[in-house]
Amino acid sequence: MLNKLFFYRFYFSLIGRVSPKLVIDKAFLLFHTPSCYERSEIEKTLLQKAKKFTISFEGYKIAGYRWGKASDPKVLVVHGWTGVATSMHKVIEKLVREGYQVISYDAIGHGDSSGGLSMLSQWADCLRFINHSVGEVECIIAHSLGGTTTFVASKLGLETKKIVLIAPFCNPIEIIEKWFGEKLHIPQKVLDKLPRYFWDKQKEGLLKYGKEWRDIFTSSYQVPTLIIYDPSDKEVSIDNVGACCQQWSWAKFVQTKGLGHRRILYDDGVMDEISSFILSHPR
Repeated sequence: MLNKLFFYRFYFSLIGRVSPKLVIDKAFLLFHTPSCYERSEIEKTLLQKAKKFTISFEGYKIAGYRWGKASDPKVLVVHGWTGVATSMHKVIEKLVREGYQVISYDAIGHGDSSGGLSMLSQWADCLRFINHSVGEVECIIAHSLGGTTTFVASKLGLETKKIVLIAPFCNPIEIIEKWFGEKLHIPQKVLDKLPRYFWDKQKEGLLKYGKEWRDIFTSSYQVPTLIIYDPSDKEVSIDNVGACCQQWSWAKFVQTKGLGHRRILYDDGVMDEISSFILSHPR
């Protein structure tokens, strides 16, 4: 992993000064190509207990999973970038124990789903498609890019009574520039062009949600919502999650301590918070 990081830093620093266009193309491909995810033994065990199904979506085969009894109330779980359905195993296991049917899926290009490039416009369309396919759910629980996807998809409506967002972000430009661009030492003159280039490359899919990056997050889909975030998160800034809270001012905000971006998914206290929220907010 470190060797790859050093290589890309060298590549972007050097080629970015010689051929900015080539670097921009490469940056787009790299940013939208998920890395391989290796499931843990806990996840493999959970996967064996799932009822697997496949959904055809715009030429892709989406790997879906169900846990729990078919007669139980449904919850839809959406993983984040470079994750898979079972990377949310802690919340899946807890909700099944508490009498819910949990439905999840591997996003395009992730896990057992087909695809190479994986873009926000596709994530939002796919979430809406799967949500409509399974019908109304008690809650959508989403992490990171999954939460961002839920924001965007909600502009055209979702079939859910409640929403839980864990470390979501509503300012992808910050992610492009800081988490991606600065991490890879992309020259500033190239970095300045990336947000517009990334938008234009998936413009056709995004225009149904808004006219530019900020616009696609101005959703007024108002259901009881819980936003959970940890200030030690190194991938999503507190200002970025703050923009989410500002957009959905009706949301309850819970701040944790020392859990970062991924350990927050495995914390018992966070799981209890989610469970209590679903139970205490009937629609």
